[in-house]
This record gives sequence, C-alpha cells and structure tokens, in this order.
Amino acid sequence: ELPDHLVYIKSFLLDAHEVTNEAYSRCHECERGSGGFDTFDRQQPVVYVDWKNAESYCNSQNKRLPTEAEWERAGRGPVGNAYPWGPAAPSPRTARFSAKGPVAVFELPGGASAEGALNLSGNVAEWVADWYDPRYYARSGDRNPQGPDLGDYRVIRGSGFSSPADELRVSARGFHNALRGADHIGFRCAVSVKSTP
Repeated sequence: ELPDHLVYIKSFLLDAHEVTNEAYSRCHECERGSGGFDTFDRQQPVVYVDWKNAESYCNSQNKRLPTEAEWERAGRGPVGNAYPWGPAAPSPRTARFSAKGPVAVFELPGGASAEGALNLSGNVAEWVADWYDPRYYARSGDRNPQGPDLGDYRVIRGSGFSSPADELRVSARGFHNALRGADHIGFRCAVSVKSTP
C-alpha cells in the first residue's frame, strides 16, 4: 500500500452495495463455485465467484469491475479518510470483521462512505479489475491508473468478515488467484461517467 501518492481519476459511479446472491442468481451466463456456507441468504453478498465470472456479471449489467484506484477513491471519500466512514477505528456498528460469516449488504449503515456506499471495509473483500503487483504504486501513473498489464493474481480490496480490525484500512491491499472464488471474496460493479464539455 506504499508509497502514498496522489492519483487523478475520471468520474465514475460505484454500486452502493456488494452484489447479492439474489441478484447474481438472475445472471444465466454466470457461474459460482461450491463453498463452505450451508445456506446463502438472498441479501448477503455473493461469494465463491472467480474474477472472470465477477467481470461477466458486471458486463451483463452494462457495468464493469472498478479499478483499484476507483475502489480506493470510493472508500477514502473526498477528504482521504482512513476508513470509509471516517477516521475512527472499526466497530461492530461500522463494519463486519473478526466474524464467522458476512451480513446482508444493506446492514451496517453506520459504516457508509461519504457517498453512501456500504460495506467497503469488512463483510467481504472485493474483486477489482487490476492485476496485482506489490510494487506497482512505486511506478504507476498519476492519471487513471489501470494496474499492471499482466500478473499471476488479481487485486482484492476491503478485507472481509474474518479479517482483524487493523486490516480494514481503505489503503490495505490483497490478492487472490483469479481462477478461484473464496468464501470471503465478493464484488460490486462500477460504470464510467462521460464528462461533459
């Protein structure tokens, strides 16, 4: 997550919450791997989805996965917060962490970001568009960075329900094998906004 650096990003919109099991089940071209939860609550974030199927779902909605830079901007808000809800450390009122499973995507409104996105930290980590490179920040451009051209893993952001509180910082980065979903990884979609002249 270092070095700190200023990045300029074109306008975009980010879904207010993670994609739910119910929404994902309506995507006929999308698949989900099997996993350890016995039940999947309709309003909980969909998990066990690999990166490609997450991308396919967003495309089916005429959206896309956010870039890592967009995700971090959404989490930091306009003033650069340490957490989506502000500077205060995580609490059970703001985030789902150190727990055995996720909660419904509409829960924990106390953890909303400045623009109203829920569960950007905790609940489930989220796939973003970028390939992972631990040294990328040292050489990335300062305008609309898209991440490395290639890699072995994809970036996940936001930590998940089993993460400790100190991993819920908006700046924290993670990575995962793009070919495998996991019980702690979900996603949300983004869309570019055309600028007006």
